[in-house]
Amino acid sequence: MINIYKSGLLADIEADIAEGKIPTVTGNTLIRYIMNHEPYANRILWDSLSVNGEDRQIRKLMEEMSELQEAILKHMDNRDTVEHVAEEIADVFIMLQQMVLLRDCADEVTEWYKFKINRMDERNRKAIEKFADWLTEMMGVHDKCPR
Repeated sequence: MINIYKSGLLADIEADIAEGKIPTVTGNTLIRYIMNHEPYANRILWDSLSVNGEDRQIRKLMEEMSELQEAILKHMDNRDTVEHVAEEIADVFIMLQQMVLLRDCADEVTEWYKFKINRMDERNRKAIEKFADWLTEMMGVHDKCPR
């Protein structure tokens, strides 16, 4: 069995991330921007909730999620741009921030986020290990094939 940690498979992926070949969310500009502008953004988000009302903003969230879904599907078919997808992601992100404020659940969202990212990591590692096992088995079968 190939040890994916010693074989270099994960190291290659981590090196690609470090070199910017694979996009990463951690420490990106968006997160830094939000952290630096949080008090200002929170006031605007609360103002929007006050002006428009809870029900309208919840419906707006549904509308924005639908627009994001449509933009992503169109982009997959080369009928839309990355810029439009990014715009729709920003719209959904803003609406989700309002929902977090509205429900006062930032701590809960943070905990669920950590849990789900860790679970995703675990699933990814298992999938990579399974692939490595399959690859090892196929290489062994290949070596036994008559030439």
